[in-house]
Amino acid sequence: MVEVGPWGGRKSRLLASTSNTSNIDEVEEEKRREIHRQNERQRRQKMATLFESLRSVIPNDHLKGRKTIIDHLEEATNYIKDLEKNIKELKEKRDELKQSTEPTSSSRDQLGASSDPTRPNSVVISQIVGGFDIEIRAKDDEYMLSTAIQVAFEEGLHVVSSTSSKLHGRFIHSIQCEVSDVTCVDLKRLEQRLNDLFR
Repeated sequence: MVEVGPWGGRKSRLLASTSNTSNIDEVEEEKRREIHRQNERQRRQKMATLFESLRSVIPNDHLKGRKTIIDHLEEATNYIKDLEKNIKELKEKRDELKQSTEPTSSSRDQLGASSDPTRPNSVVISQIVGGFDIEIRAKDDEYMLSTAIQVAFEEGLHVVSSTSSKLHGRFIHSIQCEVSDVTCVDLKRLEQRLNDLFR
């Protein structure tokens, strides 16, 4: 016959309670581990997708013989640096060409452009290598630069860059355009349409 002392029942209950708590802790820990595994799996999948996107924009000749992710990342970095260098060189060449072919005010007048600085609003069209430079001076900016770009596009010009600045309370919009054949552009009509924006 087993005798149970006055504390025996309480001790059994304490042991059972401790065992239950231990089981609950193990279940919670396993849930945490599973969540961590899922998060890690999703992170790896996202990294793989992003890495594949990066690889897809790098030319194949830059990746020849490259095997590791680090090799690909290094080559992507070098490729981006080469692109930045090329862009800088092209901008410098463009600026040099623009300066060397900047027409005088008399040649602007021959193109049919208005160069009277006393007018409150004016349009100046200058011929440059492979296209035209359009300069619009306005006393206010209610006429959007985008409207002038749309007019140039409709007249067969390909806009390659545009800038806006403010000088002495007047806005100066500059639009650089390319065209395959400058003789196909009706400068009088282009100038008239641009001037009509400011009336």
